[in-house]
Amino acid sequence: MTIEDAWELVWDKLVSITRGMDEFIDKGDQVFYGPRFPPTKFPSAFVIPTPVTGSPATPSKEDYYLQFTIGLVMHNADMKAGLVAVMKLALKLKRLIIADRNLTDNGSQLVENTEVPEVIPNWLGAIGYEDQWAGVVVRCRITE
Repeated sequence: MTIEDAWELVWDKLVSITRGMDEFIDKGDQVFYGPRFPPTKFPSAFVIPTPVTGSPATPSKEDYYLQFTIGLVMHNADMKAGLVAVMKLALKLKRLIIADRNLTDNGSQLVENTEVPEVIPNWLGAIGYEDQWAGVVVRCRITE
C-alpha cells in the first residue's frame, strides 16, 4: 500500500470510528470530513487532516506520520457543563482510537502505530458564544 492510499484509508477509518460512537449513531450528518463552519447540529465532529511529516527510518525507507485533529463541539449555555461534556466525549474517542493502535480495517492493519498525544480543551477558543470545543490529535506511523 502506498502512503497516498494509506492516508485516505486512515482518514476514512477515523471518520468511521467517530461515527460509531453512541453519541453519533444514526447521526452521520454530524460527523464530517474536514471542517464545516459554523456547526448547526450538536454534538458535531470534524475529522481534519493536518500535516504529514516524515523522517528517515533506514537509508532506503521513510517513517511517515499521518496526522489528524478531530474537532468536537457541544453547545451549552452553561460553559462548565458544556466543556465537561465535550472533554468527556473527546477522552472517550481517544480510548476508542488507541484500542486498536494498528487501525485494523477488514482484517488488515492500516498503520504500524497510532497515538493520541493530546486532547485539547477549548480547541478553537471562543468561536461561538455558547459552543464548547475539544480537539483530539491523532498521529499514525507508517514505514514505506
